[in-house]
Amino acid sequence: KAIENSIYQIAGRENRLLGGKIKVGSFPAATTNLLSKAIAVFRTNYPLVKIELLEGVSDQIKQWVEDRTVELGIVASPFDSLEFEKLQSDYMVAIVPANHPLAKEPIIDLNCYRDEVIFCKGGHEIAMNSILREYRIELGEGLTVQSAETLIRMVRNGLGIGLISNFTLSSVSHDLVVKEIRPGVTRDIGIIAHSFGEISPAAKQLVTVLLQTGQE
Repeated sequence: KAIENSIYQIAGRENRLLGGKIKVGSFPAATTNLLSKAIAVFRTNYPLVKIELLEGVSDQIKQWVEDRTVELGIVASPFDSLEFEKLQSDYMVAIVPANHPLAKEPIIDLNCYRDEVIFCKGGHEIAMNSILREYRIELGEGLTVQSAETLIRMVRNGLGIGLISNFTLSSVSHDLVVKEIRPGVTRDIGIIAHSFGEISPAAKQLVTVLLQTGQE
C-alpha cells in the first residue's frame, strides 16, 4: 500500500494534483504551535492530500516512525538514530504565581528549591535528567504531572514551583510569572523520519512547509 500510495502521488505531482495520504505523529504542543499552521498552508497548496494525525509523547512517536505506523514525526530531542530536521530550539523554565516570593527574582536556582519543584514531564525527562546528572542536582520527591494545564492549576494553588518546557508552556494560556532557571536545560524540536530521501512526495512537501512555517 505504501508503494501504491507513493506511485499515486508521483503521478499526481506530474499533473500538479498531488494526492494520497500522509500519516504524521505529533505531541500536543507541537500540534498547537507548529503543525496547525503548517497544515493550513499545506492544504491551500495541496487540497487533495489527506493528513492523518496521531498524537502522543515523543518516545511513542519515535516508535511509530520506527515501525512505520507514521511517515513523519514531530518530537523533542534526543532524536536517537532517526533522520531529523530541526524546527526550533526549546528550553525549560520555572513558573510561579505573581504573589510568590520568587516572582521578582531574575533566576530560580533549582539546587536551592529542589524540594519545591513540580515537574511537567511531557516527554522532556531524558533531556532534563541528563542535565540534572551533569550538575549533580537531585530533585526532591515532589509532584510530577503529564500536562501543562495540570501544572498550571497546581502552581496557581500554591503547591510549588512549576518546571516546564517553554515551547509547551507557549501552547496554553496562563497568568503565571515565567522565570529563567539555573542550570539551563535546552533541547530541540524537530521532524523525524526513517529517511527523508525515501518519504512520499506529499510528505516531502509537508516537510518543506513545516521548515518554512516552523522557523518563522
